[in-house]
Amino acid sequence: MADVSIAPPAPPLTPVEFLIPRWFAHGLFEVTPERLEALGIQGLMLDLDNTLAEYYSTDFSPEVSEWLCAVHDVGIKTCVVSNTHRVARLKSLCEPCGVGYVLGVRKPRRKGFRLALAKMGTPPERTAIVGDQIFTDVLGGNRMGLYTILVPPLSHKEFFATRWVSRSLERVLFSYLDRCRRTPPRVPDLRASESDSPVRPENIGP
Repeated sequence: MADVSIAPPAPPLTPVEFLIPRWFAHGLFEVTPERLEALGIQGLMLDLDNTLAEYYSTDFSPEVSEWLCAVHDVGIKTCVVSNTHRVARLKSLCEPCGVGYVLGVRKPRRKGFRLALAKMGTPPERTAIVGDQIFTDVLGGNRMGLYTILVPPLSHKEFFATRWVSRSLERVLFSYLDRCRRTPPRVPDLRASESDSPVRPENIGP
């Protein structure tokens, strides 16, 4: 991959800002390989359920498989970071597409993110995460200093705790952000210089 400018550094984060993604995409396919390259991304962590595949789905759609191939074609490494306990399903989805994965993940705890960074061999400032949940993907990614990208869930079918607890809290958060006019950007800010270096969030908790 050609050397390119990295994404603009994130400012120091307040407690609320740990819940705000750097980019709120309209969907997975808006996160194109070209945009990732422009951001200087070398490694891409991916949530599984309702990001790459619908909940309990046993296959990626042809469109998702094609998108993954396009990401790999530009030299970006991928690794699924999922809280799923269905290891056989995780392997059957990831391995045919050449997507890495890690086990024992408990987002937003940092252990799974560290394992994924080690597996891909990429530094946090050159790594992004794409997911559909604020309190797992975005919070965990921001705690690790990753470039966080939020996408809408693929389906309304999901784990009951996610549907009735996490989504309710997300609606409260989005309402608050709207009132404060602090909604995350819909397109990535690609303005950066090679001298930019990300401001790492304070290491808190496990």
